[in-house]
Amino acid sequence: MRSIDDPIRMRFVFRLVVIALVVGTIGGMGIHHESNETSHWPYPTDEELATEYDTHIGETTLLFGTVESITDDTASITIESDTEDYKLRIQSFEASVSEGGVVQVFGEVRPNSEIVAHNVVVVNPATASRFYKYAVSLVGAGLVVALFFRHWSVNLEKRRLEADDG
Repeated sequence: MRSIDDPIRMRFVFRLVVIALVVGTIGGMGIHHESNETSHWPYPTDEELATEYDTHIGETTLLFGTVESITDDTASITIESDTEDYKLRIQSFEASVSEGGVVQVFGEVRPNSEIVAHNVVVVNPATASRFYKYAVSLVGAGLVVALFFRHWSVNLEKRRLEADDG
């Protein structure tokens, strides 16, 4: 049995400590960001509009929603919120998107669940875009893994990765 003085064991323990520190630091940064995000966001959030819509009339907001219907320069979108989903009518809607597509709306909050859009950006032009994004990501990840294992192999006996000689 190897002792703690064994260089291979020490390198393994050192690597585990470094990995734990990196994962802990990233996790801590994520927790810090989540707890402070709302204090740095200048616009009313989805939840605030869902529960206190009338208190934000006249303010500017930034929302993401799914397009339900489009007529002339007006669209009806559904906003998904943690508290409840709700519908908004978007005036001055100028975007090339079909029903079921996802848009980002920047505009002014008006009475009667209405937003006057200053800018509308299409995130996903149609429902099928979601499948396309995931499929392309999966193919890309597969190519990266295949390329990695083309040049590297796992040596289970020594518990490490080794570069292939070819």
